Amino acid sequence: MAKLFNQLAKENDGKSIEFVFKPGVYLLDQPLKPQRNQLLRGEGSVTLKPALTLPAAIVLDGVESVFISNFTIVGGGVDKCDTNGILSVKDSSRVSVSKVTVREVGACGILCKGSKSKYFLIEKCHIQSTGRAGIAMFDGVSHALITKNTVERTTTHGIIFANGGSFSEVSENTIKDTGLLPGGDFAHGVAFDSHGNLNKGEKNLIINNKILNARTGGIEIADGQNHMYIIGNYIEGSGRKNQKREDQYGIYFGGALSQGYHCLIKGNTIKNSCWNSIRIAAPNVERPNKKSPLPKDKYGPTMHVNIIDNIISGSMRYGIELNWCRDVYIKGNRIETSKLADIGVIGKRGKNIDMPSSRIQLKDNILKSKTKLVKDLFEK
Repeated sequence: MAKLFNQLAKENDGKSIEFVFKPGVYLLDQPLKPQRNQLLRGEGSVTLKPALTLPAAIVLDGVESVFISNFTIVGGGVDKCDTNGILSVKDSSRVSVSKVTVREVGACGILCKGSKSKYFLIEKCHIQSTGRAGIAMFDGVSHALITKNTVERTTTHGIIFANGGSFSEVSENTIKDTGLLPGGDFAHGVAFDSHGNLNKGEKNLIINNKILNARTGGIEIADGQNHMYIIGNYIEGSGRKNQKREDQYGIYFGGALSQGYHCLIKGNTIKNSCWNSIRIAAPNVERPNKKSPLPKDKYGPTMHVNIIDNIISGSMRYGIELNWCRDVYIKGNRIETSKLADIGVIGKRGKNIDMPSSRIQLKDNILKSKTKLVKDLFEK
């Protein structure tokens, strides 16, 4: 069936054609490869089962205007294959994936690559039990909308933009139990990461998501992702109680490889984080760093962050931790049951230089814990 489909798809490349799959289970010995201006739709219950050696059940290779909907993709097992559900290998655009279920794959549920890849819509999909991330956008994918999906039980991140990513929205998704499968360790609910200015990213919106039981951070924005908006998310249970690592937070903005600039964190509810609920930080200027092209003297504090109207409770350390940052405005937050303090204004101390937080403005916050505020401290 796959060979016949690929032959017909290639013969009709560029033509507006719809392929309809009748109900049934389809065993794939090669990936389905739709071409430009083609629609793939399952009618009723349609299951695709790729062979263990395939890169994915459906592969997009530099195509445009492809629509995929109403399929179930079942892999050969998280620990038995290296297969993705849907894979875009390079620079595809105007791709829509809706109402697709992916489970038991050894790699990602949906993986898109390419610095010229843009205008991806992924909506109302259900990703479950993956050997890597649930939904992944790599190498600068832009103008993507990832909305109303459910991602649960991944080995790594729930939804991630890696090596850059700009002008995208992650909204109204439910993300549960990331990093909880065997082998999981570094796993955020939602992450945008530019890996130290190698691929800049900017102007992304993370809004109205529900993130439960992420193994490390609920939302992480790091290393060259600037002008970010984190609004109205519900985050609970980030981290592991038996670990003492800094990346067990509800929301993080900054980076260990490069600082961040401009972020709005507003109207989020964050409960029971195993380290800090909100953490703002920047790299240590004395840290050797071969991954970032910036010279050491270009490192500076993370700057221009507004933390407004968030509800925070049950933090194992600080409700809000400010760690080498500048020009931060904290207003209208309600913080309670923090173990160390509701707000910690601290910094870093290197061998030759102190890196304190500075120009911090606090206004109209409701602080309910035993210790409200600590400041002028340094990390060990």
